[in-house]
Amino acid sequence: FRTRRSVEEEERFRQEAITSIDPEARRVVTDLGEYVADTLVVALGADYDLDATPGLVEAGHEFYSEEGAEAVRGVLRDFTSGRAIVGVCGSFFKCPPAPSEAALLLHDHLSQRGVRDDCEISLVMPFGSPVPPSPDTSAALLAAFAERRIEFVPGRRVSSLDPGRGVAVLDPKGDLVRALLERVPKERTKDVVLISPEDGKRINVEDGEAVRASSRRGSVEVRVRYERSLRPGLAFMTLHFPDQVSTNVLTIDATDPKSGTAEFKASAIRIDKLTGVPAT
Repeated sequence: FRTRRSVEEEERFRQEAITSIDPEARRVVTDLGEYVADTLVVALGADYDLDATPGLVEAGHEFYSEEGAEAVRGVLRDFTSGRAIVGVCGSFFKCPPAPSEAALLLHDHLSQRGVRDDCEISLVMPFGSPVPPSPDTSAALLAAFAERRIEFVPGRRVSSLDPGRGVAVLDPKGDLVRALLERVPKERTKDVVLISPEDGKRINVEDGEAVRASSRRGSVEVRVRYERSLRPGLAFMTLHFPDQVSTNVLTIDATDPKSGTAEFKASAIRIDKLTGVPAT
């Protein structure tokens, strides 16, 4: 967030644990202090759904948490031959380039240890390219994979692990022999529009009800979810992975030619209640 004092002094990054947020007063309380902002931006995350992929907890290794990365480091010390799979379990995950980066880092690590020739690396993703929003980035990554003998398996995801047979099961159906599996777990997320409870009451829409969100560019039908941290008048929708969510219908389609980042990530919208659709 940008504080009132940041006009006079440099913006600073502070690593603190947030204990409470008062959206009306735009006040954030942390374990080390209290901050009042002119504009408060809250990053809404997603929780890992490890149980959604059978066998994942028992036979996989994740690197998205500090504890998981520490565990993977221990496993890699004893990994000297066989196949290593960097597998994506669902379409929604943090940092789209991370799986590709993990495969490249794994190649470098095994090469430095002198065991790369005895190992195979496979990257399994449910998309047709490593970073779908950026064709140039994807092309560069595919070239790097080919140069390093990293197998890219597009259009498939790791649906389960079978510890007994030592394989990762892919969807669409198929087995992939497993020696070491680093996995990107599924995350719980839906194509919804988040609004403040105050706005919900104002437009007579309850939490979970179906609505039509419209802009000058298009409209989408989604469910409403109340988010108390949002200020009245603001709404939020997930905009990444356009093949999975329809948010980008509401915004301009211009993107940066190199990164694929959308030029315009904000838009004025109208929310209308859909009649005859039960709430969830």
